Amino acid sequence: MSLDFENQLVKYNEKDLPNAFVSIGVQLDNDGKAKHAVIFIRYRKSDYMVHFPGNMPPVIENYTGKLTPNLIYKVLDNFDTEDDSDVGSFLWHCQMICEKSTLTYGFIFDNSTYGNDGRYMSLSGLPEIATCVGFCINVLSNVVTDIDNSYFELNDWDSQGIIGHYDIWAMQETEKNYPELDWNLYNTYKKRISPIEYLCSGFCSVYPITKQTIQNIQPYIESVIARKLA
Repeated sequence: MSLDFENQLVKYNEKDLPNAFVSIGVQLDNDGKAKHAVIFIRYRKSDYMVHFPGNMPPVIENYTGKLTPNLIYKVLDNFDTEDDSDVGSFLWHCQMICEKSTLTYGFIFDNSTYGNDGRYMSLSGLPEIATCVGFCINVLSNVVTDIDNSYFELNDWDSQGIIGHYDIWAMQETEKNYPELDWNLYNTYKKRISPIEYLCSGFCSVYPITKQTIQNIQPYIESVIARKLA
């Protein structure tokens, strides 16, 4: 089981991979802990990182040629690595999302997503609010799951683990952008899903993904990361 994780979890530029792929990735802090969620894409020999920095709109950064060990990713099986048009179409979709997004940082997970035109589709009635993890999940959800399925079994998660000063800043930003917001609705969908849990989800193929499934995988993922950084 751990050997499978060892082979499929990749440190940036660790080994040759297909010229085209989409992956679930995280950036690590100096202690090797997952701190930031990204979608990492390779298309026609160029590398792109799609992510939400939190203090600015979602962006696509050209990552080509960077020499950094702090990006770890798992290639998704949902995209054709032999035909780069599949990956190219998804990269274009991400570009449309980034161009149209008005995302505000906040710990909201409500199974919302983005349409084929790149516009945000709210399922809860809340405006476009998410963390780096939430943004990535919202972008990927309709691509890797059936339209009727949610990505995560969100009832398994709650607000436990949200750091206080991040929470306060997020609510201040939300209030500034949406002064008429329904805060009861906001608190209903306020949850914490961490970057390491997001990375673990790349190894799952049954949706919605439960927290127990993630907890079963996480120790193996963390041990592989530690070995790759040693």
